[in-house]
Formats: sequence, structure tokens, C-alpha cells
Amino acid sequence: MEHTLSNNNTSTNDKILVVDDSLVVLDSLKDLLSINGFDVITKQNSKSAISYLALHDSEISLIISDIRMPELDGFHFLHQVRKLKYDFRIPFIFLTSAEEEVSKAKELGIDDFISKPFTPQEIVSSIKGCLKKSLHTKDELAEKTNAHKHIILNTLTHEFNTPLVLISNGIELLQKELKGPKEVECLKIIKQGSEQLMGIINNMLSAQQIELKPEILKGQIEKQKKNIKFEHVVQRGILEYLNSIQSSSRASLPDIKFRISPLFNDIYINIAPNYVSIAIAHIISNAHKFNKKDAAIEITMKKHDDFAICCIRDFGCSMDKKMFDNLCKMFTQLNREKQEQQGCGLGLAIASSYINMNGGTLSFRKPNDDEDGSILRICFPIQV
Repeated sequence: MEHTLSNNNTSTNDKILVVDDSLVVLDSLKDLLSINGFDVITKQNSKSAISYLALHDSEISLIISDIRMPELDGFHFLHQVRKLKYDFRIPFIFLTSAEEEVSKAKELGIDDFISKPFTPQEIVSSIKGCLKKSLHTKDELAEKTNAHKHIILNTLTHEFNTPLVLISNGIELLQKELKGPKEVECLKIIKQGSEQLMGIINNMLSAQQIELKPEILKGQIEKQKKNIKFEHVVQRGILEYLNSIQSSSRASLPDIKFRISPLFNDIYINIAPNYVSIAIAHIISNAHKFNKKDAAIEITMKKHDDFAICCIRDFGCSMDKKMFDNLCKMFTQLNREKQEQQGCGLGLAIASSYINMNGGTLSFRKPNDDEDGSILRICFPIQV
């Protein structure tokens, strides 16, 4: 049996899972917590609660569980919950009526326990206290995570940069001395690898700025903004990607069809050109990576109302809005477990951030239902 209630006037956005084999307890807690602004999910046994958590774990803010339940008691339920993979441990409150159960609950590191019979104020206060402590711990964990990100990104971007420069210089010296076909091919492969690694390091540096120093990055972008023809920025992005392919990969150059609407004459936008052209290069890279073999990448530019629009389309594997949103997060790749990919999942995240910081938007649109591929749409307000 399951009940879901929410008091819209006093909602806290916290969802509580209550597990008890007594319908009387479930109904009373459901009414009490709903009145106090919580969303409530109730389950009559631990197994159904585990099944629910396996699908909705990220939605639950706190669990209240009886200890004495048939089949799977509260202690075993707690053990099963902690085996599930969470970004953060869900606070757990036990309902108990025996002193020996309290002692065991303490040994298990339970967040709180409430003895039956309990008063309404007692259980509401316990919930609020556990949620407050949980939020504080999450904030501390986020700070530590950001600090570790900073250390890792600094190491990658600075400590790795120096040896890569030395490798690049050494390759140039060897290329002047070694002229045999095998030596030339070998040095070419080494150079491609080092330049590819340099590209990853540069992306890491961009991620570091976006994630850890966004205000400084925004300030740099504001200083570089100027009115410029949008088509020139797009053409520059295309050339940047083609040059990167030629210098660091043995993959064939993509066929790019570039079209401009007849109405798209002298359209200016106010941006920092370097950042937007890098964003466009990343988007084209993503289109090339997932495009069908021998299929072209279509880039079209048009004007709609007071906005300049650039659409970049591939004809590869289709995705949906949810997939696109995930790809715009740092270190995310599509079907990584099924498809071996180069890079580390930063391209679209960097592109989306650079476009947004320049006052534009990057959005996703599916082609017609019977067509493969994806369309990414870049939009900037036109400068009059």
C-alpha cells in the first residue's frame, strides 16, 4: 500500500519514506508529516521499500522505519539501503519500543531513533534535526569535493603541461634529423598523441575555470566582447576544428555543408569571439564524432525575429533532450560503456558554458521523426 501527499502551502520539497507493517502507524505519520509540509511515501514492508528506492533513491530525503517487521526487519533493511549506490547517505530514523533495539541502533550509527509511543512534536523535531545535519554535511562534502577538483585540475593543467612542451620540442628536433619513411611515420604518430593529450589538458583548464572560477572567467569574457559578424565567428570555429583534425588525428576531414540564409546579411552579435569560436569547434567535434560514416555535417545560419541562429546538424545516433542535458554536464559521455570515445566528456559542457556566458543559448532539437541525427541550435541576440 502506498500514499503520496503534499501540502503545497507549506511544502519543504523534502520527501520522506516511511516503512512500517502497521497501517495505523503509516496513516498517522502520513497525516502528521503532510500537515508539516513533507511529501510522504509509505510502504508496509522492507522489500517493497527497497524496490522503490532502487528506482527513486535520489528523490528521498529521509527514511523512517520500524524495527520489528516480518520477513526483513529494520536492521536488515538499513543494511540493504546502505548497499545501494547513493551520492550521499540518506538519513535514517528508527521507530523502536525496546531498549536492546536502541543499543543496537546506536552501534549501527543510526541518525536518530524514536521510542513508541511518540508525540507529534518529537518526530517532527527529529526529522528537521536530521535534515539540517544532512544538509550541513552535504555542504561540507561539496566544499571538499571542489577542493579536490581544484587540486586534480591544477595538476593536470600545469604539471602535465611542461613535459608535453618538452616532448613537442623534442619531436620537432627529431623531425629535422630523421628522414626515413618509418621514422617519419613514427614521429607523426607520437606528435599526434602529444597534441591530442595537449587538447585534453586545455579542456581541463577550461573546465577548471568554468567550475571553480566562473566569476573570473565571466570578467575575462566581458572585457573581450565586441560587435562582430556572427558568420565570421562560425567560420572561424569551423577552421579551428579542421586544423585540429589535421594536426592531431589520422581521421579523415568531415564534409561540412555551410549555408547562410539570404536574409542573413551583416548580422552582428556582441560576444567575445575567441570563446564562441572555441564553443562552435567543440560542437562540430561532437557532430563529427557521432555522425554516420561519409555523412555531411550541415551548418545553417538564419535570422529569426531579433535573434541570430546557427544550427549544427549530424546524421548519426539520435539522442533526446535528457541525453543532451547530461552531455552539457562536465565529464559526461554518451554510451561510453558501449562506444569507445576519445576525450573525457568536456566538449559540449565547455561549449554550453562559453555560449551562456556570452549571452547566448545552446539548445537541442530532434530532426523529423523519420530522420536520424541531432540538431544543436546556437542563438544570440542581434546587435542593431
